[in-house]
Amino acid sequence: MTSVTVRSFNGVTSDTYEYPMILHELAVFNSGQEPLTVTVCTQKRELDTFHLPPGGALDERVQRFCKIKVTAKGPYSGYVRRGKDVFWDAQYLDN
Repeated sequence: MTSVTVRSFNGVTSDTYEYPMILHELAVFNSGQEPLTVTVCTQKRELDTFHLPPGGALDERVQRFCKIKVTAKGPYSGYVRRGKDVFWDAQYLDN
């Protein structure tokens, strides 16, 4: 499946990022000196949690999601992608 980058994100503290569409891929880079935790979610439930060491990176196809929870104490950045031909809204994830 061809992927399209939808949106980037970055921060230095914990945050939640929500998207109005179904996403399939997640890339996160931990630029900090502390471990980073990232959880992909639907609007109703948490799916997968990833732990990145300082300087670690993740670039994976994961379960379909529309929300990311980041627990951080230092700088991080990343982006989310979806399949090129997938245009479903996030409301379809929990049905």
